[in-house]
Amino acid sequence: MNSQLKWTYQDHPLTISYFERLSSQDHAPNLIYLHGGACSKEDFFQATEQRALQDYHLLAFDFPGCGHSPYPDGACFSVDDLVAITQKMIQKLQVKRYIIVGHSLGGLIALLCIQSDPKAVAFINVEGNLAPENCLFSKRVSMQSFEEFHNKAEANLLKSCEMSQNT
Repeated sequence: MNSQLKWTYQDHPLTISYFERLSSQDHAPNLIYLHGGACSKEDFFQATEQRALQDYHLLAFDFPGCGHSPYPDGACFSVDDLVAITQKMIQKLQVKRYIIVGHSLGGLIALLCIQSDPKAVAFINVEGNLAPENCLFSKRVSMQSFEEFHNKAEANLLKSCEMSQNT
């Protein structure tokens, strides 16, 4: 069920891991899931077992640096880049009409995708951010290369989570 698509985006090689669960119906509606930061396509995998969704073609993929999609060396992707990558996945997988579900940062990416894609017929936002200014953490992280985040910001993030009273 897990597959990969590879292409070059802004001179960076991408390997995007995804899963799709086909429906038994020939013209089943497509349901695309976009995860938030620090999440992955696996967060949506249980949907494949839900009877209520058996008539839907389900698709989810990992953004670069999440799950099983590596972050390219030297890349620094913005939210707009993640929108472009999402649109390219939809194109490469030849998805026609679809419903898009966004979680957290994926909510903003989904909203930006549907604004310019007439194939999007519905939008579902699950605990999502609907404006870039609401993505303070994601915005700060996305402006760093993977190496910068891993070497500098990750330790601070983990420390602040450990000290948080919300855990």
